[in-house]
Amino acid sequence: MSGLSDIQPLKAFLSGPKRPAGAMSYHELQGFLFTIAAAPEMVMPSEFLPLVWGDREPDFADVAEAQTIMGGVLALFNEINTGMSDDGAGLPDDCRFRDDLMSNLEPDAPISQWSRGFSHGHLWLKESWDAHRPAELADDLAMMMLVLSFFSSRRMAERLLKTSVDRSQSLETMAETMRSAFLPALADYARVGRSLFQAQIKSQAQPAEPKVGRNAPCPCGSGKKYKRCCG
Repeated sequence: MSGLSDIQPLKAFLSGPKRPAGAMSYHELQGFLFTIAAAPEMVMPSEFLPLVWGDREPDFADVAEAQTIMGGVLALFNEINTGMSDDGAGLPDDCRFRDDLMSNLEPDAPISQWSRGFSHGHLWLKESWDAHRPAELADDLAMMMLVLSFFSSRRMAERLLKTSVDRSQSLETMAETMRSAFLPALADYARVGRSLFQAQIKSQAQPAEPKVGRNAPCPCGSGKKYKRCCG
């Protein structure tokens, strides 16, 4: 696992006034990198790094700062990636829910920022998920998305409340439900993504079946030539 010393300069850079306009905040980056680590197929740094900076070239003070900050992004990704297991994943130690539940909908709340980064990453990876996700997982994945995106903003939460089955409940009641479901949904999302990724790797590793000559015995065991049987 990456050392905290590798990540701390990045955290200070993205949490302070030096963060470039359009770049993700530190907790947004944590949510975004979570989706990359849990993606059903491999995503290279050259693909996702531009999104971290809002598709703009960051203006670092010098080469040393560039190496430190870029190295910090990769170190954070490695920490999130290695923190996943067969049981799923959890939130980073420095990204937690506030005790005042409704304050987690405020833009500066760590969970709100994490959820915005998660939403950004999942939508960016939607085609990858659609290509590898079995149809029977569609509803489960949609529910995970709903839970993990709920705290991204108060506006999002209110919109989800309006489309919920029980519209008579208050926003506070729905927030309590989403808070309780958040960590299980996060673990399930990671577990499903990793399972799909492993299944893809396994299928790619399967050796191709040897070709059978037209005049060779049919592999089905009929005793006939392949061209007269299964060929």
